Amino acid sequence: MMAHTPSSSVLGSRWIPVLRGVVWVLLAGIAAETALGQDGFLLLEAAQRGDLRSLQSLLQAGVPVDTKDEDGRTALMWAARQGHREVVATLLRAKAAVNARDKDGMTALMWAAGAGHKPVVLQLLQAGADVHAQNKDGMTALMWAAGEGHLEVVQALLQAGARVSTQDRSGRTALTWAARLNRAEVIPVLLKAGANVNAPDAEGLTALTWAAGLGHRAAVEALLKAGADPNVKARNGLTALMWAAGEGHAAIVQALLQAGADVHAQDVNGMTALLWAARGGHADVVRRLLQAGARREAKDVNGRTALLWAAGEGHADVVQVLIQAGADLQARDREGRTALIWAAREGRAQVVDVLLRAGADKEARDATGRTALSWAAGEGHVPVLKLLIQARADVNAPDAKGMTPLMWAAWQGRVEAVRVLLQAGADVNAHDRSGMTALLWASQKAHAEVVRILREAGARER
Repeated sequence: MMAHTPSSSVLGSRWIPVLRGVVWVLLAGIAAETALGQDGFLLLEAAQRGDLRSLQSLLQAGVPVDTKDEDGRTALMWAARQGHREVVATLLRAKAAVNARDKDGMTALMWAAGAGHKPVVLQLLQAGADVHAQNKDGMTALMWAAGEGHLEVVQALLQAGARVSTQDRSGRTALTWAARLNRAEVIPVLLKAGANVNAPDAEGLTALTWAAGLGHRAAVEALLKAGADPNVKARNGLTALMWAAGEGHAAIVQALLQAGADVHAQDVNGMTALLWAARGGHADVVRRLLQAGARREAKDVNGRTALLWAAGEGHADVVQVLIQAGADLQARDREGRTALIWAAREGRAQVVDVLLRAGADKEARDATGRTALSWAAGEGHVPVLKLLIQARADVNAPDAKGMTPLMWAAWQGRVEAVRVLLQAGADVNAHDRSGMTALLWASQKAHAEVVRILREAGARER
């Protein structure tokens, strides 16, 4: 979504896609078989395939029941995550280590829980599997089951005493994982078991914040129904409303507003939900926030309003909505830039057109004295340049150092912009405060084509 929101990766590196039907390959080629020994390889392969007869034969032949592959996985782990009940039972009778861990700290119970194999989960629990065990990332069997939406497994684990308050290394609970992955059916079960609906993770993000930001409406509704606080702030000041607004989740924004979300709240950078929505280009959300009383002229720490954000990002539809709502066309940020200057600087021709038609001051200057036309010239945004010229913006307006738009275009080597400015009557021999001309700037920067064009237009060497 945005610079100071959590990672855009919903699952993170820890959420292994095998649990969603990826075909698992037991071991990689001859090297793995050689490292394990042929019998060990065959035992693990039989467990993975659910080949009970072969597995029994190998065990009777003396193959160690807890043989591990190169990732530290035993036959019991393979059988558990594949849901092979009879194989699991056979391995348990052969005294397989029920709480053995692979290199990631995963146990057979975690694998079975994440895959949704309730009968295997019950087998393992009855055999003494540790329901509280955590892998290297702090994930428990309950977290795996909750995140994958395996309701019956969640219930079985809770009945076995699984703690709903346990946190992984990122501070996330089973409830957080259920919310992140929109497992709305699991949420009430975890809450009934005592889960804290407002528990924050290490970043200060609650289950509601995660669900709102990721657009999980069902989870949001379940959490709000359970009394989740929509105004909890993360460590960076982010709220559920801000994140949802920034991602354009209009229905969720509406639900949060109805639940009492503070439309005026600001994060550590001064961003409000309206600023986030404007920055993201979400016109519908902007409308809803304005209707809810969001302040049009709220500014972030850099002095940018919603209009300035929308203009700079090129969201013409949002600019229209804000103008119609009475947004100040002349609002300035800390650098003195207006919406028109931002749009011109970023080359947002459609926005420039909208702003000019709405009456934006085309001669407004920023803190350095530069106008929108000066920025368009220096950045080489020719379509914007033509719009401003058509609107009769001053093509010779100097900035605080006496630099004209033509000088900026020459200095930056913007060939087409130089041509357009000259055709519009730009003074080819104007001097800045240091005595430099467009020709001198182009020569200094070795822009040969610009030098040629300026000379043809009558530029003098001094």
